[in-house]
Amino acid sequence: MSDMDSMRTKMEQEPIDEAREIAAAIRELQARAKRAGLAMTAYMLEMAGLTAEEAARGGEK
Repeated sequence: MSDMDSMRTKMEQEPIDEAREIAAAIRELQARAKRAGLAMTAYMLEMAGLTAEEAARGGEK
């Protein structure tokens, strides 16, 4: 693999890694919202978490 290919692969991986981190942070906030009894907020965070997980799989750009 050339240096250019390696750089391209790294650049393609960075957004996926970022999306995984965002999804994990959202899931943590969702759990906190559930514990606080904020059902609507927890639901909205669940939807956001699903979107971030889809992006981590490469589904959203």
